[in-house]
Amino acid sequence: MKRLFLMAIALALMVGVSYAEEKEEVPDPFCPKTRMSMNCTSCHTVPDFKLKEINPENKYEYPLGGIRILGDTAYYVIENIHANQVQTFFDYVAWHKDVKTIVLDIFSPGGSLFHGYKIVGMMQDMKARGYIIETRCYGFGASAGFLIFTSGSKGHRFISRIAQGMWHEIITFEMFKVSGPSDKEDEARVLRHLQDGANEWLASVSNLTKAEIDLLIRKKEFWMNGAQAVGFGFADGFLE
Repeated sequence: MKRLFLMAIALALMVGVSYAEEKEEVPDPFCPKTRMSMNCTSCHTVPDFKLKEINPENKYEYPLGGIRILGDTAYYVIENIHANQVQTFFDYVAWHKDVKTIVLDIFSPGGSLFHGYKIVGMMQDMKARGYIIETRCYGFGASAGFLIFTSGSKGHRFISRIAQGMWHEIITFEMFKVSGPSDKEDEARVLRHLQDGANEWLASVSNLTKAEIDLLIRKKEFWMNGAQAVGFGFADGFLE
């Protein structure tokens, strides 16, 4: 009888230990910080249970990729020269009355001159409405991308010393088109009109004259690094 009694006690202890072990494996349903019944790892880190950082941009629903708003500054990366996308960005910025500065990060091989013209025109409009348009170039800004970069607010155009800018003569491409001398003369007149307008604009935002720009791009691409861009007056300072 005594042996049966001891066996019963030993079995009870074994069951108790097993139950305790199983109980320890069950996670606490309450957050150890707030004591709220929830998945606390959504707001706390493990194992120290410090509060996670909250992304300050979570309150925004950006209409396009490449947009950020931090405090009173809105950022946008321009790769493809697409005027309608930039207009969407500017319209979105206008909804947020606390934004005072717009940063355009140019990283582009260029694109349509007419899209570039529209973007520059919208930049001028935003500046007239009181915004500072800061342009930055960390890598390269070529062709229409270069036109946009140079059109930022004076004193707010910044470039990396090793970044590259490029301007060139207008290029057209047409397949399977039959044309005569008169057609070519008309095309040349239109192209010269567009080229002169673009070069005049670049002269107005730099230290170069239109005649100097005409010569620098004649039958060749005009490349410059960041230091040269500052020297020519296309940029105002360096991204250090």
